[in-house]
Amino acid sequence: MTRTYPGAYIGSDHDLVLATFKLMLNSKRKAKNPRLHFYLKKLKDPNISETFRAQIGGKFAALTLIDNDVDTMANSLKEVLASTAEEVLGRKRRTIQPWVMNEVLDLCDKRGELRKRKFGSNVAMENYQLANKAVRKKMKEAKEKWIDDQCVAIEQDNEDIMQRWSEYCSDLYNYELQPDLSILSATRDQLETDDSPPIQKSEVEAAVKSLKLGKAPGVDNIPSKLLKAGGEEVNNIFTALCQRIWNERKWPTEWTKSLVVPLPKKGNLRLCNNYRTISLINHPSKVMLRVILNRLKPKAEEILAEEQAGFRAGRSTVEQIFNCRILIEKHMQHQRDLFHNFIDFKKALDRVWYDGLWHV
Repeated sequence: MTRTYPGAYIGSDHDLVLATFKLMLNSKRKAKNPRLHFYLKKLKDPNISETFRAQIGGKFAALTLIDNDVDTMANSLKEVLASTAEEVLGRKRRTIQPWVMNEVLDLCDKRGELRKRKFGSNVAMENYQLANKAVRKKMKEAKEKWIDDQCVAIEQDNEDIMQRWSEYCSDLYNYELQPDLSILSATRDQLETDDSPPIQKSEVEAAVKSLKLGKAPGVDNIPSKLLKAGGEEVNNIFTALCQRIWNERKWPTEWTKSLVVPLPKKGNLRLCNNYRTISLINHPSKVMLRVILNRLKPKAEEILAEEQAGFRAGRSTVEQIFNCRILIEKHMQHQRDLFHNFIDFKKALDRVWYDGLWHV
């Protein structure tokens, strides 16, 4: 909109012009590394599931992976699973924006009903226009509220946030411990020479079967459901890969990477210490880890004391609480003192003595 002011003297033969305009500037968007989400529900269809297995088998048959190193085998496994999933299943797309609430959806349903009858009369058209305005207004309010909630940020610059988290995680996982070195000699006397046989296909199949569904994938974007749906061909490739890792004692490079996700706990959320960090590792690496764990369990049961209850099958937390309660009742009955020692280790699972762990 423009307007001239001929009476304004500005020392020129031109008239003063006042203009009102809107300008929309395109901001420079940062490159993103989007997470792939495949439409896994399609695997419930037997025909699609069979097609997925057939294409997996055809692609693996065309590859010669036996003579390759573990990194090449792991990368080929990831690429075949991802490409086949995208071809057969497709990517899952978000259809509802995060700021769309149930109240907005109800208004949209009401507008849809009025839209069917809007050409019936002038009143119907007016009702539809009012409903359309109400939807747009409510949508705008909901979006602004969602943006305001999201804008409560720790810092303005995303690079500063990433740098701070990098420093925090580096200090957390590289924490210098001062353990009792005499433990090494004690465990050395208890351990025997490793005479484990090569990894069997049955072990790999059991490990793949034990993978939980619905868990977030790691940096490779391969969900566990794709590994289970791969069938015999995936199990064969996994067996060869696990045997190569076992013999060469070399872990694939990509399997050493994890996606760290901070979850807020309580207190001041401007401090990284008030977050719980979880690491999302690649699901293919969990297969090898499960095989190793299943081999360690029988030997660990022989060494662990009878009183040890944590992380052991058949010894639940409820059972241990019941044992403590019985002890308290018996000591109160006989009027004797009882001492319970509760220890809360700070960042216990994040500060592991890796030298001692590898020794064991």
